[in-house]
Amino acid sequence: MRKEILLKGLWPLFIFALWLSACVDPYEADFDIADSIIVVDGNLTDDTEGNYVSLRESKPSGSSTSNFSKIADAKVEVIVNKETSVVLSHDFDGIYKFPVGFKAEENKSYQLKFTLSNGKTYSSQEELLKKVSPINEVKQRYAADIDYFGQEVPGHRVYISANEPEGKGDAYYWSWRLYEKERYCISCNGSTYVIDESGAGKCVYNQLASNAGITYDYECDGDCWRILYSLELNAMNDAFVDGKSITDRLIAEIPYYTKNGAILEITQHSINNQAYRYIKLLRDQNQNSGSLADTPSAALNGNMSSDTDPTESIGGYFLVSGVSKVNYYLDRSDVPSNIAAIDFVGGRQRIIGPATLSPPLAPCEEGRFRTKSEPLNWR
Repeated sequence: MRKEILLKGLWPLFIFALWLSACVDPYEADFDIADSIIVVDGNLTDDTEGNYVSLRESKPSGSSTSNFSKIADAKVEVIVNKETSVVLSHDFDGIYKFPVGFKAEENKSYQLKFTLSNGKTYSSQEELLKKVSPINEVKQRYAADIDYFGQEVPGHRVYISANEPEGKGDAYYWSWRLYEKERYCISCNGSTYVIDESGAGKCVYNQLASNAGITYDYECDGDCWRILYSLELNAMNDAFVDGKSITDRLIAEIPYYTKNGAILEITQHSINNQAYRYIKLLRDQNQNSGSLADTPSAALNGNMSSDTDPTESIGGYFLVSGVSKVNYYLDRSDVPSNIAAIDFVGGRQRIIGPATLSPPLAPCEEGRFRTKSEPLNWR
């Protein structure tokens, strides 16, 4: 008999598309399990960005948590329309990437298959890509009560509207990422930023700064944007809006980080009802409860199974979705003039390098949370 996988942690295993970034960093959830299980996190869209498959093995640790190990030696492929095999290559940490430029196409089916080094094989159900309706309108409203890790801060709520085609069975999932202009590219706690003869910089211990508990901030040496990601599972089906418009759907609550505007990249996914039910279960178990004690365990049945042993439990989901993106300029000119921006450092007062020196500039290091590339529609 196939065992049920029980969710106990506040963070879900399945986080869909991982904010649709090209760099992925899967979260690790806690499971109540007695045996090791294979955990799959896959995403494929009709966009060339953000497609990947992550393979991990969750092993019981003897407590309520699990230890995750990356599976880096699997043979991974996606079968298109039951005919064509698309082979993925290992990138890093158990994350496999598609060939450059590959994306899903409307009305084609996709099935994930992989084989482990021990010969065991696994596969997903066939998933059909459905084209998604475009986002028609984006609105913002200033609010003084945006939730920021349990505190109320000033900021904006952002809403979208979109057409919903007639015919029940449609479901949607939304994610976003926020681009904020970055002024400071490194902070040195109890240390100072030093550039060596090769031009490389690093924080070097400074006794005076350490004794005084000072953190020095160093400005960027050029244009730089900080990237922030949505943390909520935001999904709905068309049970009550079939053939009508999706109107003023709350997509994001963005704190008033800086006085400058920002770019909010909103992505709307078209998913099937099985994927919607999976997201809804995770959302209900993890985001609608007041605490872990209020969260009952629930079986997580994704779309993966073992071809070798049908009784083996497999965690996770291989998601195929059509996507529509909008780069919305978040205009903060409507914030009252007496309201202070909260910045990104939790209320700490910025100190720009030692006052007796001309502080060096720090590079903007490209990665998941920063970029030198100006986002679309920046002003």
